[in-house]
Amino acid sequence: MAHNKFDIYVYAHWKGMAEPKLIGTLSAHFAKGKKAFSFEYDKIWLKSEQLQILDPEIQFFSGTQYASEKGNFGIFLDSMPDTWGRTLMKRRDAQLAKGRGEKPPSCMILICR
Repeated sequence: MAHNKFDIYVYAHWKGMAEPKLIGTLSAHFAKGKKAFSFEYDKIWLKSEQLQILDPEIQFFSGTQYASEKGNFGIFLDSMPDTWGRTLMKRRDAQLAKGRGEKPPSCMILICR
């Protein structure tokens, strides 16, 4: 994986599912000081009986789909902390690192459940 791209694996574990199932991969791309997101369904998920619309911008086909001018898909924006929430998380990470005598992390990767 390149340093300017991070993959986040998206799973479903809804009521009635015995175990989590891979829905697809959300990729964060960083270039020229900007970030953009793309999503690709898992091919097995597209054949699943649990298939349902996650976001109006994500259509039912295999291959990479890119978010509109919002930069990310609504379903993922709704599950991520806002700017203030990320600021609080960074402050907490800095406090924890200081307590361990370590350098604070230079970046933060969020995995939302």
